[in-house]
Amino acid sequence: SNLGFWQRQNAENRTEIVVFDRESGDPLKGVKAEFWTENYNQIFRKNQLVKAGKGVSDADGFLMPDVEVSNSFRVLLSKGADTLFLDDRFYNYGRGNDPKPYRTVHFFLDRAIYRPGQTIYFKGILVEKSPDGLPKIVPNQPVKVTFRNANYQEVESQTLTTNEFGTINGTFIAPKSGLTGAMSILASVDQNQSSHIGFRVEEYKRPKFQVRFEPVAGSFKLDSEMSVTGKAEAYAGNVISDARVQWRVVRETRFPWLPWWRYGGFFPRNGSTMEIANGFTQTGADGRFEIAFLAKSDPTISKDQKPEFRYTVYADVVDMTGETHSASTNVRVGTVALDLRVEVPELAEISDLDSLVITSKNLNGTFEPVTGSLTIEKLSAPDRIFLERYWEKPDKPVIPKADFERDFPQFAYQNEDKPEYWPVEKIVHAIDFDTEKSPVIDLRDVAFSGGKYLLTIQTRDAFGTPVETKKIFTLYDAKSSKPAVSTLEWHILNKKSAEPGETFELAVNSSLKCLPVLFEVERKGKITTRKWLNVKSLHREIIRVTEADRGGFALHLSYANQNRVFAFWEDLRVPWSNKELVIEYETFRDKLLPGQEEEWVLKIKGPKGEQVAAEMVTSLYDASLDAFVANNWALDLYPVFFPRRPINIRGFGLTDGRMYGGGYVSLPNAARYYPTLNW
Repeated sequence: SNLGFWQRQNAENRTEIVVFDRESGDPLKGVKAEFWTENYNQIFRKNQLVKAGKGVSDADGFLMPDVEVSNSFRVLLSKGADTLFLDDRFYNYGRGNDPKPYRTVHFFLDRAIYRPGQTIYFKGILVEKSPDGLPKIVPNQPVKVTFRNANYQEVESQTLTTNEFGTINGTFIAPKSGLTGAMSILASVDQNQSSHIGFRVEEYKRPKFQVRFEPVAGSFKLDSEMSVTGKAEAYAGNVISDARVQWRVVRETRFPWLPWWRYGGFFPRNGSTMEIANGFTQTGADGRFEIAFLAKSDPTISKDQKPEFRYTVYADVVDMTGETHSASTNVRVGTVALDLRVEVPELAEISDLDSLVITSKNLNGTFEPVTGSLTIEKLSAPDRIFLERYWEKPDKPVIPKADFERDFPQFAYQNEDKPEYWPVEKIVHAIDFDTEKSPVIDLRDVAFSGGKYLLTIQTRDAFGTPVETKKIFTLYDAKSSKPAVSTLEWHILNKKSAEPGETFELAVNSSLKCLPVLFEVERKGKITTRKWLNVKSLHREIIRVTEADRGGFALHLSYANQNRVFAFWEDLRVPWSNKELVIEYETFRDKLLPGQEEEWVLKIKGPKGEQVAAEMVTSLYDASLDAFVANNWALDLYPVFFPRRPINIRGFGLTDGRMYGGGYVSLPNAARYYPTLNW
């Protein structure tokens, strides 16, 4: 069949269908649709197809199955003698229950773990969420707060009333006896449980100290000795000296420098894991300890693969009282002792690429100055549009190249579709660099034109080993009507985030004479804009952002050509910047004496620096308790909207390994048995 279709569930949870021509991608008007469901025939004892409705596609290829059945239905499409009747089944669930507002309490605790008998301080904010997820505080509302123990039995309950900011606060006493463990505080509003928060009640011993490793500086060579330094320090700030340190080193293998395109994306990026060293040491007078070991390489791995080894150092520190704490750190050592990177967009407008930044670090993240050369070459792109194969490329071609290109012009004979193998047309820029002087490469005077480019950076690491990084990117000319290289379709957004009053600009282009593209905008689960774009040259769509778009929305692009179908969506962010509060410390002292009184002064402003009326919750607690359970506060009230109406692709894809028909003969399983001794 030359008929194709997409399907989605709309905001009313009913099926929508878009019918198009599989070869050209044009929407098809006047396609007849019949909707068939299956009913069980008790007389014949089998399911039978029963027609449940019919319809006709409109000028844009859309049709809505007006089928009111409780079970699934299939779609028969026909246009003249061409028919399409797939086995896919669809549903019309109907709208169902409309979302209703609901209320929830967000709790804050002064810590996440308590001893039996300790006071539990809590604060909560009561918020009502609209069907769209928009919050508002609820003042003067009674809230029942219940404390439940580890057996989920009620220990105590209180009824509190929210203040003008919609908040409540109170205390409970942790049980002095009984089962310890995970406990919770629950909130009920209008006799409906709205939320809860969990915490632990344990007979714990307060940690006295913690262990940390210092950052690893410098570059290291394989099969040479290296060391890492750690420190045992009490939470009060004093050091832990003369503590016993037991350590071990585990080696892992990675292959970060293997070019993925030469291996089809399938090669071992990680190798085996092995413990290569262990031992004991002791903390010094300053609480520090040093672990030295030989950075052994794996002799079974060829150096031509440029392996990188990650050495994980584990340390267990035991003080004189027997208290034990552990820490670990990673050290990367490789045949190449440099992490050389350059950030360049895969697709950019020529005027936007005015500079590049080269990042040179050792394998452990410390800046390493290097000198080298940078070259940008324009590649000679083929003047053909290639489709991706459904099957793997053969190891050895058996069809002559001229015959293959005549019969299958949309597929690459070998690597013609891979930019990594395209010849160089010309060198457009070559320059030497020194990252110690400046990591920025100025490109403002480079005469770029639309096309595919290869960026090559060459340097040497601290031990003289050659290092090379390659990046392929595409530049397009905003004034040109055709794409920079032959392609079925490309699109780009001018930005990913915008404020109300601003606009998003989408650029779409194709090398075809005309490519029909279905353009849709989805807001809060509803398609608000829908139209077909006939892309003949560079086409731009302007999407205006309003205050109602806070939380974000999405756009969808869908098209078909040469029996292939493509569907993309872009997430457009519109932040709740108008709801952000700015908190500043006007005075803050970070070191105090035990029992000392102190006052911290904070200033709270609105997003534009304006004065705001606000209520604040603060807590001062022992940071060593984070060794057991971290006390994390989070309050994310405003919704973020993601696409909920994706296009479902039906009737496209690859099926292999399936046998059709029968008539095969089952042969008996012949086997020979030998006598055995009964031991």
